[in-house]
Amino acid sequence: MQLWRIPIPLLIMSIAFGVAGCRSDEDAPFRVGLVVWPPYEMAFLAEDLGYYDGHAIELIDYRSPSDFMVVYQTGSLDAVGTTLGYALELQAADPRQEVVLMINHSTGGDAVVAGAPADTMQDLVGRRIGYEASALGGYVLSRALEESGLTKDDVTLVPLDMQNHEAAFQDGRVDAVVTYEPTVTALLGDGHNVVFDSREIPFEILDVLLTPDHLSEDKQRQLQAFVDGWFKAYDYFLENPSDAASRVAERQGMTVDEFLASFDGVELIDHMTNLAWLSGNTPKLTARLEEHAHKMVELGFLNAVPDVSQMANPTYVEAVEE
Repeated sequence: MQLWRIPIPLLIMSIAFGVAGCRSDEDAPFRVGLVVWPPYEMAFLAEDLGYYDGHAIELIDYRSPSDFMVVYQTGSLDAVGTTLGYALELQAADPRQEVVLMINHSTGGDAVVAGAPADTMQDLVGRRIGYEASALGGYVLSRALEESGLTKDDVTLVPLDMQNHEAAFQDGRVDAVVTYEPTVTALLGDGHNVVFDSREIPFEILDVLLTPDHLSEDKQRQLQAFVDGWFKAYDYFLENPSDAASRVAERQGMTVDEFLASFDGVELIDHMTNLAWLSGNTPKLTARLEEHAHKMVELGFLNAVPDVSQMANPTYVEAVEE
């Protein structure tokens, strides 16, 4: 993923606010921006199953977060599914953001893959590690080095675009790469080894649903309907995985088996865990956001740690009926 650093054109802002001003919130749909990523299919599954019938909810696909960031900041989207890194960037730009739903966390889907015979991070001392110079790539690399007792001075860092990870191995430009699925599986098929993955840092690589903290009452009702439908779809997916996958796998360009296998390295976050992380006087998510923000400042992706003390909002998950 590429770090968003695009200024908002005044013309786009004028158009967005002009369109918004032509209709009331009661008439406008609740617009949710989602990148093409298997865990986000719970929203499209809810739509397919009719859980959003009677509610004006519009789901919009984007190829990458950088594609929807400007749109979200103009107010043309009411919510976005995104990583903690992008959520913190948005909070730094406009400190009125709320996390209302924790979607998934990485359980092996983000990894450092090395060429044989290396099978530990220590085997990479003095070697070349390719990584995507983004908040996510930088974060995983930094944590992999920390957990292994290494620093960036112990290795040679090689910035790489995501699409070049496999080619860089084949060309001999790198000895290891920080990457994520499906590239991890592809590289393992070529005989390479995972020397670190996100199972070692549980609940650090998170996707969340982010909204502004100033939604109108109409939008709040629509958001509640979205969250209710999300968890109903989650339950349906657990109880009927093959049928659920058959309804949405084609959207991801996958077979049913490929779609189900894509969850081997990522775990959807259930209702009880959402309550545990979003609720309380000092939500667990607040601490995670602070830690993540400090790491992003250290890596140069944020100038300063934004105020995250009010970002965790449990209102919508607390209102879900089990």
